[in-house]
Amino acid sequence: MATPTTLLRPNPTTWQSQIETNAEKTIIGGRPGIKMKHGFNADFALSYGIHNHDNYVGQHLKIEFKRFIFSIFIERQTLFSAIKWKFNEGNLLITYSKNTISLSNVIPMSSDYKIYVDFEYNTSAKKHTFFDISLRRFFLKDTIKGFLSIGYNDQSKSIQGGLFIHI
Repeated sequence: MATPTTLLRPNPTTWQSQIETNAEKTIIGGRPGIKMKHGFNADFALSYGIHNHDNYVGQHLKIEFKRFIFSIFIERQTLFSAIKWKFNEGNLLITYSKNTISLSNVIPMSSDYKIYVDFEYNTSAKKHTFFDISLRRFFLKDTIKGFLSIGYNDQSKSIQGGLFIHI
């Protein structure tokens, strides 16, 4: 089952979210467990879950307030935290775990174009460990959906293109 923290990742069943950002990939996937959620009103909700993290107990807490989501989990005395701000058709996600800060930003330029920025910084090594920026152009034609992308990856020092088609 999805943990409260897992729900900060994109929904993998939609065609727009088949490719995660680097920061989204740092968020734990689903795990066996139990969770509960209480919505106090349309703008505020609180979730808590206890989940099996490879035979260790992970405790998750998520707070949703308007367009902001804050989530943490503790496992074996290790803390993971994530904050997400949703705006228009974009979002900003920041995660922190084990000396690594990851940031992804999806910036809508129009209904067809979005800019994706991914950055990761290692606080103990005091250097960035990941940087990627790309432009995606989405398309919907009858039963075919997808996007074209072009971007720059700092690790490979290359310009990369992509085509994703969902039928």
